[in-house]
Amino acid sequence: NFQSSLTRGAFSPPPLDPFPRLQVPAMEEWVRKAVDRQNEFLFQTKRSIEEITAQSLNRTIGLRNQIAKLETEIQDADQISHHSIDDIQTRSESWVNNVDSTITLASHVIQALINKETESSPGCSLISGSFSTDEEELADVLEPPDHLACPITMELMTDPVMASDGHTYEREYIQQVLSAPNARSPLTNEKFEND
Repeated sequence: NFQSSLTRGAFSPPPLDPFPRLQVPAMEEWVRKAVDRQNEFLFQTKRSIEEITAQSLNRTIGLRNQIAKLETEIQDADQISHHSIDDIQTRSESWVNNVDSTITLASHVIQALINKETESSPGCSLISGSFSTDEEELADVLEPPDHLACPITMELMTDPVMASDGHTYEREYIQQVLSAPNARSPLTNEKFEND
């Protein structure tokens, strides 16, 4: 390790010789070694800085790539969610409008029955043949469409959430599914991603 090698053994000049003439070669040798050691230190320092800079740059590039990938995944998930929400909202509004029309028509039929004081019979049409008193037909109209029902309970959802399989479920019941080890989609049987 370069850093620990710098701290090993103090590098100090040789002790003074009582005969100055004999001291000169020893001092020259010390100066030469000191210059060599200084050059080695500068070289090792430069190399360490380059290695640390390269590692830091690689890590920064890696983190930026991860961030870009996560941003793409977030955008994709956001688009899927918006598409699913728009689709459910459109179909739900259509169903609500249909039920609303049926309720309005049923109200008119009831009012007509009251006004005419007549008895209705199964299958009779009182307003220009557009409404039948058949209970099964009325139930079909009032039954929520499949996309508003939870695929697990087959009941109208009150707290819908979208899972990673792209399908919508009642929160309480899909949480029960997700709490199981190796949870799989009730519709596709594929393993759930981290929800």
